[in-house]
Amino acid sequence: MKRVCLSILAGAVLLSACGGSDDEATPTQAASTSVPGSASPVATAPASTTKAGLDTTFGNGGIAQVPLSTSEHDRFMAVTVAKDGSIYAAGYVTQGGDQAMALAKYSAAGVLDKSFGKDGVAVVNVASGGKTAEVARAVAISANGKILIAGPIEHDTSATGDGAKDTDVAVLRFDTSGKLDTTFGREGIARIDFGAGKATSATTFVGDTVWGMGALAGDRVAMFGTRHAGGERPDGDYVLAGLTSAGVLDTAFGQNGMTVVDVSAVSDNPRHLIVDKDGTIVASGYSTIDGVVQPVLVRASAAGQIDRSFGTNGVATARVLPGVAEAYSVAKQGDAYIAAGMAEAPTRPRRSI
Repeated sequence: MKRVCLSILAGAVLLSACGGSDDEATPTQAASTSVPGSASPVATAPASTTKAGLDTTFGNGGIAQVPLSTSEHDRFMAVTVAKDGSIYAAGYVTQGGDQAMALAKYSAAGVLDKSFGKDGVAVVNVASGGKTAEVARAVAISANGKILIAGPIEHDTSATGDGAKDTDVAVLRFDTSGKLDTTFGREGIARIDFGAGKATSATTFVGDTVWGMGALAGDRVAMFGTRHAGGERPDGDYVLAGLTSAGVLDTAFGQNGMTVVDVSAVSDNPRHLIVDKDGTIVASGYSTIDGVVQPVLVRASAAGQIDRSFGTNGVATARVLPGVAEAYSVAKQGDAYIAAGMAEAPTRPRRSI
């Protein structure tokens, strides 16, 4: 009987919240000690004998940096490593107040590959004329070696009022030289509208977004994001979406290309997605549940079907602290998943977990 665990690495301890599958009413828990204010057991991890520190053989003293813009904001939001050791970092660069998606390529030694794009960086302004919504937050490499980046963009750059705040999702596919792959989407760009956005207050607008992405078999793509929950609700719901190798919604994935997961009627926030070797999709984020922000893992098949044997109806959560605990990334370790992020309690300082 397989155990389902949501594990959070916190310094030298491993916080684990475990729930049984449908055929295991009471899961067996490892010996652990309790942490005040935490509903999760804590097991001591073996101490590492490796001294942590920057690898000074990488980049310049352990840091590889590139000024995408010398005068305006730029930022990397996601990174992945190809089989040959090449490193791809995705984010955005600002051009005259208008953000554009950016993808940079480094060698395994942290040296910018000047043969990629323009001097090592490929920049594409998908929604030209917009402002600050456009940003690549996810990057993945498909089996054919092509590189994909994804993130939110302005729905209509000519709109005014609340309409100017609405966002869609864009997925871009590049070849290894940094050129857009014109066989994907429209001239290398797939624009996806998860649904109509909505102004939920005078200062808040809930539109479409994506934070996580992974490559599936057949050069298909899985994404993890959110869309407005609909009606008068003030929040967004999680969305798993699948694209074909041609860059269109995969109608064989979920329901017409999307699977919507509503964990909280207050706040669902996506952050990361991985694809197991067998095609299983696991996505991480955080939601407000019973007034407490909790880390969330969602598991689905390669076809976008929620795995109801995982956690509670496909969703695993854990109340780590009485205040806030957010899962920003997830990785698999054996038959468990390790989630990393941030946590804070009303009487404790913010800390990484």
